[in-house]
Amino acid sequence: GRLDTVEPKSECFIEYSADTEPTNHTNAPMAAFVSAPFDNDVDFAGHFKATLWVASTSSDADVYVSIRVLDGEREVPYRTIEPATFQGEARGERAPAPLTSGVLKASRRATDPARSTPERPWHTHLEKDAQPLIPNEPVKIEVELLAVTGRISAGRRLRLEVSPIEGPGAMPGFERAFDESYHRGAVNRVLTGGTHASSITIPIIPVKSNRSL
Repeated sequence: GRLDTVEPKSECFIEYSADTEPTNHTNAPMAAFVSAPFDNDVDFAGHFKATLWVASTSSDADVYVSIRVLDGEREVPYRTIEPATFQGEARGERAPAPLTSGVLKASRRATDPARSTPERPWHTHLEKDAQPLIPNEPVKIEVELLAVTGRISAGRRLRLEVSPIEGPGAMPGFERAFDESYHRGAVNRVLTGGTHASSITIPIIPVKSNRSL
């Protein structure tokens, strides 16, 4: 798929298998969306958020979201999550961690409006608020991503990944619980455009004007 600054008018979707092994981080099935190259350098600082319309053939879904930066086909490493990752990556041992990432179980999508902000959803994670999925029925979820700072240089692109488990760059020993009951044989879907417009929120720092008064 494609990341764009203009909302698509027609509704589309990308499907991916949720039936995978819990340790299959390198080849995790996913829906991926890539932007056009940036025209200018972009500085960012703060919270990222993914607002996604998702559906599944199962009663629940683990939704892992990662944002990576590409220079051509090469991923640009950022020291935002685990410095040791990049030492290993230099030796060809592991893929770099993403620029930012987050995860949400779809059934725990309920938020507290009083505590939530436009860039940071506050999920209640209360049993009474749990909302299992109805198979193949789209729901809107807001996935909080780690707050980071950095710069995306002109010519580079963003890549958004949505997968059922952590993708490349996952930290060994810190994997989250894997429930086979809603993974086996399941297919997940990310919808875009029309009445199901998925999007990401990026904390861009405005460019200061050099114009004097």
